[in-house]
Amino acid sequence: MWSRRSNSSKRLAVSGDDEIRITELKQSYCRLVDAKDWPGFGALFTDDAVLYPSSSAMAAGLASPEGVRGRTAIANWVRERLATAQSKHEVWPVSLVVEGDAARAVWRMRDSVAWPERSFTATGRYVENYRRTETGWQIAETRLERD
Repeated sequence: MWSRRSNSSKRLAVSGDDEIRITELKQSYCRLVDAKDWPGFGALFTDDAVLYPSSSAMAAGLASPEGVRGRTAIANWVRERLATAQSKHEVWPVSLVVEGDAARAVWRMRDSVAWPERSFTATGRYVENYRRTETGWQIAETRLERD
């Protein structure tokens, strides 16, 4: 069961609806990125979302420490990186904290990515912040931390 903390630091059960919606959002992230559905993928993010790629992407000069900012820029950045690749993303929930219209989750992850010239399989975690919007939960910030 997911959990959340109130201001008094007591652990409270997350509403089943919040848990389901945020889990569906992250499942959609994996499904849409692997299907290369870039409009659908971009729609998962808030307009002002920030994506912080892995440190290896930054070391390779593919991103800056300030991250990739904005829904469209995020979808385009990921699309450019995976243009010729086949990918498979998998996630498992670790924790979820919901406070009103904001939430934070940590997901264990494994991804396999194969380009024509190279491939890799890696593990790590996504650390994400979510915002409840008029259309439901959306990703406001995502950070990939590789093992």
